[in-house]
Amino acid sequence: MLEMLSQSSNHFKHSTHLELLGTRIFVCCSSSNCLRGICEYFPNSIRNGDQTPDVILYIDLREADRYLFRSRPEESETEMEGVWFQANGMKDPAPWSFPMYPPLPPLALSALRNRFVGFHSATVEGEDGLSSLIAGDREAGKSSLSRLLVNVRNYALLSDETTYLFRRSCIAEPLIVATGLVLIEKGEKRKVRTNAAKVYRSLATKPSPIKNLLFLQRRPDSVPSLQRIPQVEAFRLLCAQSRDVGSEIGEGISTVNRLSKLPAAAFSYSHYSQLEENLNLLDAYLKDERIKT
Repeated sequence: MLEMLSQSSNHFKHSTHLELLGTRIFVCCSSSNCLRGICEYFPNSIRNGDQTPDVILYIDLREADRYLFRSRPEESETEMEGVWFQANGMKDPAPWSFPMYPPLPPLALSALRNRFVGFHSATVEGEDGLSSLIAGDREAGKSSLSRLLVNVRNYALLSDETTYLFRRSCIAEPLIVATGLVLIEKGEKRKVRTNAAKVYRSLATKPSPIKNLLFLQRRPDSVPSLQRIPQVEAFRLLCAQSRDVGSEIGEGISTVNRLSKLPAAAFSYSHYSQLEENLNLLDAYLKDERIKT
């Protein structure tokens, strides 16, 4: 393997530079199909090679495996077959041996480790330069509401899957990946990914402070209602939506505590159509306008 890596210019001849969470990554693939899949997943993060990379990834896979971008199952082997990394200060590449963290972004490495706290949420930036974090369970409507706010109400998207906050702060770093869209063919649902720039009118490019929180609660037969919630409830809901992105537990708790002090509300509803029907109400709350809840 070391011999193959020593001749990387010949074997890993398909490459690109990415900037993810402020970290420069030089991705070298043996397959053009694999590189294409990576570029399609991070279409807004491709950069030129004018800066020295913080991390080099060598990927010997035919296709862009899903576990390049997400953590592997608990029973997975320690080393990820076909993936090696080389960070600053390393003489030789080493196998990717962090099952809990994907290679992209390389959250397990020192360049990113203990820098961010993550949440299963979308984040949109308002025209005032401040952002709103929209959290909720899977299929709660986070992406659907984000598209409405960006395409109809002139917000900009920071993230629609995972929000990365600088630890011990309320500042979100944008990370935009290919957007998942659900297609229905012959009565069956199928999720496909497409360039976020084709789905959202505006994409944020700089870190943005979070000013308020919105929790989506989609429940059968629920009557649409927006209710402000106290700090203790916001803390509980944030903990439920937290994601391990490489920070220590203490840093996560400190960040959740800081974030829970922001204005927070929960919107309960039952059908996705009710998001658009109540867009004026939700937009007013996110803009800190006076509303009745």
